[in-house]
Amino acid sequence: MGASLVEMRGTGITRWEARQAVWLLGTLAALLGGAWFVPAFTPPQPEEPLATVPGLAWRHDDAAAVSHFLASLRLHGGVLCLGTSETTTLAGGNWPDFLNAVAPRHAVLAGAGRTAGVHLPVLAQHREELRGLQLIYLINPVYWNAEHGPVNPAYWTRYVDPRLLAPRSDVAEGIWQPVNRARQALPLTERLSPASLLRALRAKWFNDIRHRLQPQTFTSAFRPIQRWTGTVPEGPAPRTNLVRGIDSTFHHAEWFRPVASNPEVLEARDEELRAFIRACDQWGVEATFVLGPHNAPFIRWHAPEAEAGYEQLGERLAALLDSEQATWIDARDVSTVPGAFHDHQHHSSYGAALIADKILNQP
Repeated sequence: MGASLVEMRGTGITRWEARQAVWLLGTLAALLGGAWFVPAFTPPQPEEPLATVPGLAWRHDDAAAVSHFLASLRLHGGVLCLGTSETTTLAGGNWPDFLNAVAPRHAVLAGAGRTAGVHLPVLAQHREELRGLQLIYLINPVYWNAEHGPVNPAYWTRYVDPRLLAPRSDVAEGIWQPVNRARQALPLTERLSPASLLRALRAKWFNDIRHRLQPQTFTSAFRPIQRWTGTVPEGPAPRTNLVRGIDSTFHHAEWFRPVASNPEVLEARDEELRAFIRACDQWGVEATFVLGPHNAPFIRWHAPEAEAGYEQLGERLAALLDSEQATWIDARDVSTVPGAFHDHQHHSSYGAALIADKILNQP
């Protein structure tokens, strides 16, 4: 071997370069070999519903982590709460928190920007594990505005590994069409990026072996759902500007966007929601949808000409939910309650309490 490497110098390759080539080839062989020789990590049986799953594990579909999380909910009466930033943490509590004040079994996927279709790729990977899963999905009408266009590639790649957007023949076309649309909108460099493939290849070494040797590195990433012991707001926060419908510290009214006038945007968002509803039905998910509010006091103060668009959108979404025979709760009347929002589009803890009350007292 040494002689052959020395001879390479006559071809313009130094010994150092040859060693680097051998190292790279060996690394590649090890990564590829892991898929065959490293056994998959089997997580322990969950003993209670878990509060959430690590964001990167969901984005890349680290199968053991996602399966463990879903099983914890399905087997122990947990409820997965989805939406957009409407499931994220609020200092005074959010609607899943207030549901957990009554029954601590509501889990979340926190984060901004998830339109309905963004959830499909990971759920499709685990569709055989979903039957019997309970789910609540809060629909925020703001995502039907023009800012997001028919497809916003940045929203998809923020929460979904591009390799999960690949075409699938095992999922109905009507469900997978929004994913196909998103994939086609991605820049070629992202569709063909080796980063996600490399992560998938090294997962056997970085996840499976590590979790086998140190099981606590897996279980420590999860925490059980806790009962909410804080107060549940009964009125607006003291610093709320009730006339403008926003927190007095919010100074970016220009961030507001009206409902899109481009029918392609409306149809694309409808398509995502319709696909999600149908996926839940086909995969056995017991889904309840909440038709969420818009900030009517703010719109009346800042852009009164836009109010009719949001009211018409509410009727459009109600008709869509009915046409799909979805189970849904109407929370649109929260729109007009002063103090239900803390900015132009995100509800406050008080608004969250009103939404939770709707869910708890559904017929």
